[in-house]
Amino acid sequence: MMNILLISSGFGGIYDYFERSIKEAIEQQGYSCCLFTIYKGTEALKGTIEENKPDIMLTLTGFVLQEEMQQVLREHAIPQVVWFTEDPFYMDQTLPLSQRYDHIFTIEQNALSRYTEAGHPHVTYLPLATNPSIFFEREIDRQKRFDINMVGFPYPERLALIAYFLEHCPYSIVVVGKKWAELLTDWSEDPRLTIIDHWITPTEAAALYNESKISLNPHRPYDLKENKNRMRVINKSLNNRTWDIAACGAFQLTSNMEEVSRFFEKDKEIVTYNSMKECVQFVEKYCHEEDERRTIAAHAKQKVLQAHTFSHRMSDMLESIASLKSHIN
Repeated sequence: MMNILLISSGFGGIYDYFERSIKEAIEQQGYSCCLFTIYKGTEALKGTIEENKPDIMLTLTGFVLQEEMQQVLREHAIPQVVWFTEDPFYMDQTLPLSQRYDHIFTIEQNALSRYTEAGHPHVTYLPLATNPSIFFEREIDRQKRFDINMVGFPYPERLALIAYFLEHCPYSIVVVGKKWAELLTDWSEDPRLTIIDHWITPTEAAALYNESKISLNPHRPYDLKENKNRMRVINKSLNNRTWDIAACGAFQLTSNMEEVSRFFEKDKEIVTYNSMKECVQFVEKYCHEEDERRTIAAHAKQKVLQAHTFSHRMSDMLESIASLKSHIN
């Protein structure tokens, strides 16, 4: 049986959820998984290695894992695997980091080619996924609390979209995340708008998806000034909310990412928009067409539960790295 050492990313928030979900999914596959908190230090890592004798080390992002710790892993001949879950927004960091790992998984197709071009021999595309024990359909009243929700940081495109709805449409809207309150001060007294000005847990997000008619899911722009992506690698793959919203049996409108059609049948399982105007048109349509909205959401839920949970992803990952140690040795 393969023993896997899962070293925490060093970040909290959503990464605590990712890591718990990954550990749970690995154990569901019949493997042993030890979660090591990175801030315990190198001596604690040595003890964990001696006690658990891992065959593989896995970490997310790789930003915080110290070279000293990686050297300890090398001394024990433990192959090191990283899942770059922020690609392509920090390619300035992840591309140099990639050479420190034996096997790379990336959530972004366009990033994969960059690692390969840089000479890395083991790179695999592996999108994010959902945990259906947290993101699931709740039994609630058919009358939704909100017409629209948007969960996530108020990047300029997201802010412009919400402002447009407030200016031109009658719908009730809830936005979630830091900085929404300071950026929507002109609308702070508007009864249609609810602002939750902090990060919410995955369980709270799942409840919100269930309580809204439409979940807006505009993806993060590749060229934000806050990004570290000087190569301007364009993201075409899907964010984690795509899977989470669908798993809840909730209806979503998502920006028309290239990878959508790889995983979903458009207009039957998911609805995409190409412009703010088109997004508004779809909101006006689906806010009132409850049966069609529910049917599309049900199809998306079925697709995600069949193929896009963390259990599916860990099965694919473990299959890819099962022979890694023999390849390296």
